[in-house]
Amino acid sequence: MDLLGGPERAARAGQLGNVRAALGWSFGPHGEGARATSLAAGAGVFLVAMSLLAEAHRWTSQALAALAEEARGSEHEMRLCSAFGLATMFARGNNTAARSAFERGLQIAEELGDDLSQLRLLGRLQLFHARIGDFRGAMVYAQRCLSVARALADPEALAAAPAFVGTSHHMIDEQVEARAEFEADIGG
Repeated sequence: MDLLGGPERAARAGQLGNVRAALGWSFGPHGEGARATSLAAGAGVFLVAMSLLAEAHRWTSQALAALAEEARGSEHEMRLCSAFGLATMFARGNNTAARSAFERGLQIAEELGDDLSQLRLLGRLQLFHARIGDFRGAMVYAQRCLSVARALADPEALAAAPAFVGTSHHMIDEQVEARAEFEADIGG
């Protein structure tokens, strides 16, 4: 599902009021903690995709704080960490809270064996390190991302991952290597 553009974005934007109402009720006095955090896990991704970063930060932060012990290490926590990290990075800067959220999300994805989520979180960590000027650190995450993409053998992952590596090579002034990554056909 593409939450970032096209007709789906317009259709989903029409549900924004419902999402807000559901979150408000879920975290209110009559809400239920487990349902609230589960709802926030999905809504966080939605709100980030809609560029509603302050709202995404608010709800994912609240959900992470309310997460029950038995939900620690779950897919819900992983999704909350990912959305919280993105909202934090883009709305509040490249700080340790964003990095820690991405790292925790990646740890959970690895423990769950969720390769697609690992790929996404590695890409976010690559971006985080590039944004703080740690280009060598960005390269480490880009290369890990490429390894996961190869293991997945997913066409979209195989198209995106070399761009992370190529961009990282470019940022550390390895232009020949960058070009090779951008021109490589790793899927074939």
